[in-house]
Amino acid sequence: MKTEEQLPTTMDSGIQTTLMPETLLAAPQVVYLDFDGAMASYHNHDLDITIDNIMVEDSGFDAPTISAIVASLNGQFGEDVVFTSELPEEEPYSTIYIGVTSAFEELGAFLGIAETVDAGNLVRDDNAFVLLNSAATTELVT
Repeated sequence: MKTEEQLPTTMDSGIQTTLMPETLLAAPQVVYLDFDGAMASYHNHDLDITIDNIMVEDSGFDAPTISAIVASLNGQFGEDVVFTSELPEEEPYSTIYIGVTSAFEELGAFLGIAETVDAGNLVRDDNAFVLLNSAATTELVT
């Protein structure tokens, strides 16, 4: 067994937490990729930013493109993370909304934003956004 100094740690609101072995052996993280447009929310507690009623437009990607994106991401992350474009039946799961929205314009110009920087993958139900524009390609998502 590793000593406490050898175990991975994570920061949560400035507090360092040691990840215990049972945490490290948890089930794979499920990430739902929402390409169809949705109403969503963003809650970043560390930055004290809350945005509700975010309308994300449909990505415009067709079914073969979505399948290729899902396959590419699953190939990159191995068995620790499972990406799907089908709404998971079991919780928890994280959601990445992929589409067009103007909800974050006041925060600056960027291609994506997440609710947390989740070292150790302790938050299993957070939201993130990949912000598409008219020049978006599948490489932006993968």
